[in-house]
Amino acid sequence: MPTFLTPPPSNCTFYGGNVLSGIPFAQDHFDYVHQRLLVGAIPALEWPSVLQELVRVTRPGGWIEILESGAGYHNIGPAYHYLKKAWDAGIAQAGFDLSLMPHLDILLENAGLKNIKMRTVPMPLGKWAGRSGELMAIDIYNVFKGFKGFYTSQLNVSEKDFDAALAALPGEWEKHHTTYDFYLVYGQK
Repeated sequence: MPTFLTPPPSNCTFYGGNVLSGIPFAQDHFDYVHQRLLVGAIPALEWPSVLQELVRVTRPGGWIEILESGAGYHNIGPAYHYLKKAWDAGIAQAGFDLSLMPHLDILLENAGLKNIKMRTVPMPLGKWAGRSGELMAIDIYNVFKGFKGFYTSQLNVSEKDFDAALAALPGEWEKHHTTYDFYLVYGQK
């Protein structure tokens, strides 16, 4: 059970599960299913079966909504170019493919959904965009920081080079007014 600052509402219950192993609910159980930010946890080859599992637990006429991030950065600088080049060279070996995210609508259609709508939501990174940009920059910076071990052990980036690129990112985001794409897609069973 998660730890809460304030208790959840009385009509809210939390269950543990792993979408890769199957969602622990019966077929046609929910009117609405929401998934977000699992792109780093679901290997590329598993996306079709994960989406089929979401469809399985959704009632006919119900809705599935997905919010994911990918590799869509805009107005970037040399530190990000460096990190992206290393990422692109090695990520496929790890089984992940961020380039799938702009095509979630097609994946949902292939899973049998209809009335699919998708939009790309560009999120600004940095204080230049106000409080939301500042918070998003903190979040994305910490995502990169959390991948340090992966970059240094799997992508052959030295700790020194990684640390230098990481330190340069916030300044680049401010200078170039960098944005990062999120993908919102929903469809009906």
